Amino acid sequence: MNRAVILTLLILFGGCIKETKPKEHREMGTPIRTVKVSYGNPPINYKQKIKRYFSIRLNRGEFAKYKFSEPIRAYKRRPLAYGDGVEWRGWLVDVLVSVPNRYGKYLTKPYMVLFKNSQIVGDILGDKHKLITRVDSGKF
Repeated sequence: MNRAVILTLLILFGGCIKETKPKEHREMGTPIRTVKVSYGNPPINYKQKIKRYFSIRLNRGEFAKYKFSEPIRAYKRRPLAYGDGVEWRGWLVDVLVSVPNRYGKYLTKPYMVLFKNSQIVGDILGDKHKLITRVDSGKF
C-alpha cells in the first residue's frame, strides 16, 4: 500500500520539477542564447580571391569593378525540408560587382561571397537571403 501511494505521488509531482535551461541573455526583450561556435579565421587576401573567382564565372569578368565590405561572421541554415540545422558556418563578404555589357555600360549587382577556412565555398546573388544569418554587422 505504501509503495502504491509513494509511486502515485512521484508520478503526480514528477512534472513539477524545474527543468534547467541554457543561460539566456535578454537584449531589447529578445532572448539570446550564448553558444560558443567556431567560424574559423577571417579570410586572407579575400579581395584577390573574389576577383579571381568572378573573373572566371562572369561574362567580361576580367573588366569588372568591385566594391568590398569587410568579412563578417555568418551562417547558413539548412532548409526545413532537409532537416533544419546549420549547413554552413564561416565568413561572408558583401561585394558589389560592376560588369560592362556589350555596349560598354556597367551594370552593378550585389553578391554575398561565402568563405570557409579562407576558401570560397559559394556565392549568392543579392544582399539578402532568408537562410543566411549575419553574426556581425558589415559596412561597405
